[in-house]
Amino acid sequence: MKKELKTQLTRERIIEAALIEFSQKGYKAFGINELCKNHKISKGILYHNFSGKTELYLACVRESFQKAVSIIRGESGDIPSLADYMERRHRFSKDFPHHSHVFFEVWMTAPAEIAEEVAQEKAVFEDLNRQVSEKLLSESTLKDYISQEAALYYLTFIQQLFRSYYLGPADLKEPAVWPANCRFPEHAVHACRYGHRPRGVSRPALHGGVQGHGKCPRQDEVRGDGDAACD
Repeated sequence: MKKELKTQLTRERIIEAALIEFSQKGYKAFGINELCKNHKISKGILYHNFSGKTELYLACVRESFQKAVSIIRGESGDIPSLADYMERRHRFSKDFPHHSHVFFEVWMTAPAEIAEEVAQEKAVFEDLNRQVSEKLLSESTLKDYISQEAALYYLTFIQQLFRSYYLGPADLKEPAVWPANCRFPEHAVHACRYGHRPRGVSRPALHGGVQGHGKCPRQDEVRGDGDAACD
């Protein structure tokens, strides 16, 4: 085995083990000694590949963000519809729980000492989110008094709720619960278009004090991409 390949495989093994430890303990409680003990990794080999905890965590962050972007963009690499975006975000969390926890921990509670280092990864993902939102809004007809800027702001706020959800208790992530909890962006667009939340949705209450205006479409009038069939 060539030296370069062996080094790559060693780094991948260390990162895989570190993802488990970081996802279970978080950045602050993580310890190199525990990692080496729990996963039978030599400290000498670890320090040969990583300078310490911070560099190892940043490697896990990059791995997690790259995994998330790859899954969300899919094989085509195109900007997905809202429906595909939400399904793929959930699939990322379900199929890669350790990556997912590190990913969301960085969003919500990134340690101050590495904030600058993770900013680039976050910027790439924020750009992807913005493109998904802009695609959705470009295919929608908003109320005259709702600007696209306001709608984008609301969708960004909804993203924060989505991230918080995935750092919550594990039992809230069961498939039976997930669909009702992950359609916040669709509800946000609905509110912008019709002035009130979709029929049957009691929470979270949509803010802004917008009174009900316009006809609310039935569930069967809403297409799979979250866009209402009636304008």
